[in-house]
Amino acid sequence: MSASDSQRRSNLRFAKHFVVRYRSMLEQAWRVSTLRDVSKTGARLFCEEAFAPHVSIMLEIGLPVFEKPLQIPARVAWCKPKTSGRIGMAEHGVIFSADTNMKAMIEAAIERVAKEKNPHA
Repeated sequence: MSASDSQRRSNLRFAKHFVVRYRSMLEQAWRVSTLRDVSKTGARLFCEEAFAPHVSIMLEIGLPVFEKPLQIPARVAWCKPKTSGRIGMAEHGVIFSADTNMKAMIEAAIERVAKEKNPHA
């Protein structure tokens, strides 16, 4: 595992599934799917399309603690194509292209939810 892999894995992640709206930056129409393992730097996106690495997308996600959904620009890091064993959806690793302030907001939301789940930690 490289240093960047260990850093990426050390970020606090929120394993809950979220409903997310997403679209390619080249499209206007939003689609709805599932996001999982959200951290301040990225997440896993499950959707019908298999986006190629480096494609820019926009995510709209409602995180607990925020009144309105956050629109977060992201880039596809990797894609596992659809398989019958994986709910028939492509799985993507996405990296948030958000600014430092947005990443701090995401991290604060994840930490708050983690504390609510385990108040004695």
